[in-house]
Amino acid sequence: MPEITANLIAGYAALLSTFLGFREIWKLRPRFSTSCYSIGDPEQEDVITLYNKSNKPVVINYFSIEKNGKEIELRNPADFFIITIKPQEVYNIRIEGAYKFQWKGEIFLKLHLMGRKKPKRIKLDY
Repeated sequence: MPEITANLIAGYAALLSTFLGFREIWKLRPRFSTSCYSIGDPEQEDVITLYNKSNKPVVINYFSIEKNGKEIELRNPADFFIITIKPQEVYNIRIEGAYKFQWKGEIFLKLHLMGRKKPKRIKLDY
């Protein structure tokens, strides 16, 4: 086999394997779909529904709301909790009492995922 043909095949194989590697990394990233339910009644809780669209379980060790650039705590920061959402499953974040807020302006849900340095920001459509 001529050397040029061998080099072209090797280059093609390297590009293909690199592409497939990036595709696998891309498929493993955490992906969510959200929905919000708020009727403005202080007696009833608001609900943010998270749907794990990824193919692996996601572990959340902290979450908060970012509204107009300011962070709003949804729980006492001293509370410890871990939420595991299995692939293709739903988890409801219930907001009640003192942790409720006005659903006006640009609102993001910030999820601090286990094993990640930066939180995942998800824009909430309500």
